[in-house]
Amino acid sequence: MPACVVPALTIAAHNAEIHRPRTAEGKARSSRNSTVHGLTSKSPILPGDDPADLLDLAERCHADPKPDGAVEEDLVERMAIATYCLRRIARIEVGYFDLRLRYHPMPEQLNKDGRADPLAFAYHFDCSEHQVLDRLSRYESRIQRDYSRCLKDLQTLQAARKKEINQTNPKRS
Repeated sequence: MPACVVPALTIAAHNAEIHRPRTAEGKARSSRNSTVHGLTSKSPILPGDDPADLLDLAERCHADPKPDGAVEEDLVERMAIATYCLRRIARIEVGYFDLRLRYHPMPEQLNKDGRADPLAFAYHFDCSEHQVLDRLSRYESRIQRDYSRCLKDLQTLQAARKKEINQTNPKRS
């Protein structure tokens, strides 16, 4: 291991120790960090969410591809969760821009002709604080990739099953 890596690891370990929660309250708060927005938590359902919404979505997702077997069921379930999280991202984005416009409304001098878009102003204003939307975009990309991967795997499994059925039961002419 290069000599420059060892001090970096030591510093990282030291910083992690300094910032680690020590009280029961701090540990409880830290354990909820990933459930603030539900995009990285183990469960996509947040306090205040109606679990029936996800269950309804899962039922609708199961209706079309008609999964067969545990693997296909798991893939469809992951696709339903990904869809649920993508919808949450859209709500977060809308809420975020609404909040930005409430705190920083578009100045009237920028909209004298009435054609300026407040949302574009909020987006432009936000570009100086790019972390929020960059992070949201990363979550969205990860979830979309997961959905696409599940869909591709599901389609591959279903095509293989269909091919096997056709080979074992050829149609008679």
